[in-house]
Amino acid sequence: MPAYKPAMALTEKDLYAMPTGNHRVGGVVGLTLQVNKTGLGRSWTLRYTDASGKRREVGLGSLRDLSMAQASEMARRARRKMAMDSTDPIEAKRIKAARDAARLKAARADAQMGASA
Repeated sequence: MPAYKPAMALTEKDLYAMPTGNHRVGGVVGLTLQVNKTGLGRSWTLRYTDASGKRREVGLGSLRDLSMAQASEMARRARRKMAMDSTDPIEAKRIKAARDAARLKAARADAQMGASA
């Protein structure tokens, strides 16, 4: 991997110039910029080890949608939450998605009941 400037000195232009692969950036342990094989897709990920010792990776968003500062802050918050209450970010996302789906299903059922009455 070519040598790049220290994480805090990287500019947006530097991030878009990075070659295919995973690049540690942002000054937060585990924060990486993932550049896909075409070089067009660039997304932020957080790599961590869960409570059972398994290495995991959670997506934070695309470079188009999140600046390095925003991705770094998201990664810091996730790391802080993991340290404080052993929350696995992937499990938290899964639980939130299931909860949101249940709320949507309930709202649709209520709407159908109101329409048929």
